[in-house]
Amino acid sequence: DEKVQYAEIINSIVLLNAKLIEQVELFDVYYGGNIPAGKRSVALRIVYRSKDGTLTHPEVDDAHAAVCAMLEKKFDVEIRGREARNM
Repeated sequence: DEKVQYAEIINSIVLLNAKLIEQVELFDVYYGGNIPAGKRSVALRIVYRSKDGTLTHPEVDDAHAAVCAMLEKKFDVEIRGREARNM
């Protein structure tokens, strides 16, 4: 929703798992086209890192799934490009 502040989204992501989430960056915003009025499409880059060692794919997948679930629940977002979550 256009009314949701970017900082609120980013802070919510970081607070969800501050141990593994090193950085969250907004890198694209899109309005129009197939995006409904009052909505926008945002693209975020999330860097996952552990100070304790190399993260495994399952650890990152679980952390990212938790981020997506939180965003869907808290902000009623639609996650596009779900295939990117299953890398």
